[in-house]
Amino acid sequence: MTVFIFNLPRLWFVFLSPVKGTIEPLWGGGVFAGSPKERFMRKHRKKLHVFEKSLPIVAAALGRLCGVHIEFGSKVPATDGKTIFMPLPSDIDEEAKERMLGVLCHECGHIRFTDMTVGAHATVLEHAIDNALEDVRIEASMNGIYPGAERFFKKAHEPLIRKLCSQKQFEIRSLLTLFILTCAEEQILRREWLKALSEKLKGLMQKHFGQKLTKSIMQLALSVREAQSTADVIAIRQKLMSLLEKEKAQVETQSQEGQCLQAKGQEQDETSGSTPREQETSQNLSELFAENNSAVSNPLDISQSIRKVPEKQPRLQLLVDVSGRIRPIGGRERLGAERLKRAKVDSVALRLALQGLVLAKRKSGIAYQDWGRRLSFNRLARLAIGSQSVFEKRTENPAPNTAIHVLLDMSGSMGKEGGDLAIRSALGLLIGFEAIRGVNPAMTVFPGAACGQSDYAVCSVLQHGKTVRQIKPAEVGAINSKGGTPIEKALGAAGMALATCKENKKIVLLITDGAIYGGACLELVNDLQESGVSVAGIQIGDANDLKRIVANSERISDVQELKAALFELAARFLF
Repeated sequence: MTVFIFNLPRLWFVFLSPVKGTIEPLWGGGVFAGSPKERFMRKHRKKLHVFEKSLPIVAAALGRLCGVHIEFGSKVPATDGKTIFMPLPSDIDEEAKERMLGVLCHECGHIRFTDMTVGAHATVLEHAIDNALEDVRIEASMNGIYPGAERFFKKAHEPLIRKLCSQKQFEIRSLLTLFILTCAEEQILRREWLKALSEKLKGLMQKHFGQKLTKSIMQLALSVREAQSTADVIAIRQKLMSLLEKEKAQVETQSQEGQCLQAKGQEQDETSGSTPREQETSQNLSELFAENNSAVSNPLDISQSIRKVPEKQPRLQLLVDVSGRIRPIGGRERLGAERLKRAKVDSVALRLALQGLVLAKRKSGIAYQDWGRRLSFNRLARLAIGSQSVFEKRTENPAPNTAIHVLLDMSGSMGKEGGDLAIRSALGLLIGFEAIRGVNPAMTVFPGAACGQSDYAVCSVLQHGKTVRQIKPAEVGAINSKGGTPIEKALGAAGMALATCKENKKIVLLITDGAIYGGACLELVNDLQESGVSVAGIQIGDANDLKRIVANSERISDVQELKAALFELAARFLF
């Protein structure tokens, strides 16, 4: 399930390299311009640029292949047992690239080995201890399967280790969980790079809790070596909590005895009462069990993966959905059914026209030549008159083998009537495409607000490999013109979706009535075309000149002309 992590760099190269066999930049006088150092830096920057742009694409593609969804845009890395939520990288350098791989590897370990159904009723402290112990267990399991994972784990932890080694004070509960995680990882996973931090934390634990209790905690933490499941981890945590509760009760009893002796004017001896050290331990244990709802901070816990993210009301709001899971929120089923019915009628002419073109292109023919492997026995008599063209050569054009992704602008400027006609025309186009063998259509509507998903920039209506029949009428009835025009995010989402398709020819068809400006939008179009994706467009109205950004585009005066324009573009691009 997670082997893809160690093949990602090669796959990023395959997906996005504009020139097969090289990722050298082509600007500035060619790949050989400048000093060796400058050429190296250009190549290095290009690699990181490719990594950054292809990270969501490859993660989404391989996640689907492995049965794991990977979505970018959350604030912290986490998982709900089916989906890995990752932050979007703000600035990628070589170290950040390997840290990102380390986090992905860690989260995939949770997907594979962690049982999210146990430990649901744990307190905040218990949950933090569970997470610390489970992190040790799943990283040990990942190292057993993929020895190369350890390098990425180290990179994921390194940024905080030096900082923690220089930190002088720790909150008591954070100290406990950080000590459990660090000492267990250092000894069980043989991480020498954690030794300095482990020794520092051990000294602080002995200072705050005493040498005997620290040793007992360490022994329990190291017993995670034998754990085979998340349930085993929770059993260790329960033993550890019992140990702490027992120690707390014992220290409190000694403290009460000491107070009684002081009240009677008697001095404490070595066997009764409590020493100043024991009083400090009692205070720290009380603070440890002073449970509140605030999270326990553990800097080396690179995720919050045991905590199950609710599926119906996710806490992690994503910027752009790259897995196609964000769909229109159910609307008027009767309206959706009517739209689908009209779309089927609208698609009849397109289906007949396109199928006729397909048959013409795929029509088999037989030519005769004077060499070959197949004899035409009906023509052998021609040898008597000197004609040697008795060998058959059969010709047949293949199916289109095309993946096409329709981007439909349903912003508020489309209006109620225009939006209704646009969605019907687009659905008719998709139905027409489905009738053609070798065409793999999909459609994304933007903005997400037009589908009831106001927190999302785009919304997937039809994914590649699915059919229009699988779209629920209520979802079609939920689509209405509303919101702005996030064209850049829509183009990015279409590129990510097409990157997972196997078809040789890939097309993005942008339909919009909004203003299109250069800059990032032009750069996205150029990137798509360099990666082998053709971009076409239909501009509705006079908002702006789409041809400046998308050379292969048409302008129509109003949405009434959209259906005819779609049919014309379909015939042009498929053949």
